[in-house]
Amino acid sequence: MKGLILKDLYYMKIEGKRLIPMFIVLLIMFFNDKNFNIFTFVIVFYMGMLSIGNIFIEKKNDFNKFIISTPVNKKDIVFGKYIFLNCTVIITFLILLLLSKLVLKIDVNIILKERLIIFAVISILLNLYLFLSLKLENDKVATLFSIITMGGLVVPAIIFTNHPEEMPVFIKNIFLMNKEKTSVLSMIIYIFFVLLFSIWSYRDFKNKEF
Repeated sequence: MKGLILKDLYYMKIEGKRLIPMFIVLLIMFFNDKNFNIFTFVIVFYMGMLSIGNIFIEKKNDFNKFIISTPVNKKDIVFGKYIFLNCTVIITFLILLLLSKLVLKIDVNIILKERLIIFAVISILLNLYLFLSLKLENDKVATLFSIITMGGLVVPAIIFTNHPEEMPVFIKNIFLMNKEKTSVLSMIIYIFFVLLFSIWSYRDFKNKEF
């Protein structure tokens, strides 16, 4: 599995070089956002999508052509994908959290209480996209889902950030709940979906031929 994760990092580095200008723009917007709001989670989503993009590169190749130092089995391939994706989004979130504390002087405890639910939702959607990418033969369907999801997240988030009065009542009620309980519950749900999607993917994938 170590070799698979290193391979994913290599592919991610190659693809990431082409998107450096976009990433710089997102970072500038992040530092201009004093409340750890929308652009933080756009960056998390962006990095998650970049890590999932490795699958589309691999589908153009043969798994047997990968030069990996350890024997590879289907279990390692599937669970390695989920480990790589979730490590990517968690590490990205923690780095942005640290930058917020050191540079933007934002109270990290407030962020963890009020923003973890958003992180959990985005992470679940990314895991769903990874699940669809592994399951579906048609990459266009999975890509279309990601575009719709991105638009469905970003556009309302920008509107609600600038105009809180426009926020639907049910969303307001979620944010008015006990922050600590909501954060813990959201992370439990996130872990549940990661396990669900990864096990389901493995059940589908173990019957496929390379």
